[in-house]
Amino acid sequence: MSSRRLMAVLGVLTLAPNANAQSRQLFSLQGAALLTSLQGDAFDVLRVGTGFGGEVQLRVNPGPFSLGAGLQLTKHSSTSQGLSNKVSLSGLFLEPRYAIAVSSRIVRPYVAGRVALMSQKTDLGDLGGTLPVKANALAYGVGGGFVARINGHLGFDLGAALTSLNFGDFKYRDTGATSGLDAGSGTMFVLKAGFNVGLGRD
Repeated sequence: MSSRRLMAVLGVLTLAPNANAQSRQLFSLQGAALLTSLQGDAFDVLRVGTGFGGEVQLRVNPGPFSLGAGLQLTKHSSTSQGLSNKVSLSGLFLEPRYAIAVSSRIVRPYVAGRVALMSQKTDLGDLGGTLPVKANALAYGVGGGFVARINGHLGFDLGAALTSLNFGDFKYRDTGATSGLDAGSGTMFVLKAGFNVGLGRD
């Protein structure tokens, strides 16, 4: 084997772990803007529209497989006569990812899963007044995207996810009693764009 070929092989072996990782650092912090669309019969009845918001997550990046945990929040509008015109959707989530090996040293595509405990909050109209209600749901789904490395510590993340969830009935936030109004079940489609910041040294 020639010295030039040997150097090329050693270079590939040296770069492989970093090329496959979500971040060159073991820990990273990610923030992203979200666009969320809710689909399903119950959501259609409640007329909950597309929402905008954001998420933040801390990720651990030992290699091609990484794991993130964080918080997401989106604000939606509703045109249902029984609800106020404001609906918030928030959740705590876990997001495992697997980076796909490609020849590029800049762009790293990935596939991802997500499990989240979601909470939907709004107000119900009652005899000219409003009653605060909420509903919880376990959401799970899959997604994907890519991270484009800007420099050694900063990357641009663009992705999408589709999750399934079932909230059941709204409950009054002050008493915990069931309202009898279905909070919605179906799917949640999310587009996100943001930045991933590596923490510490490479």
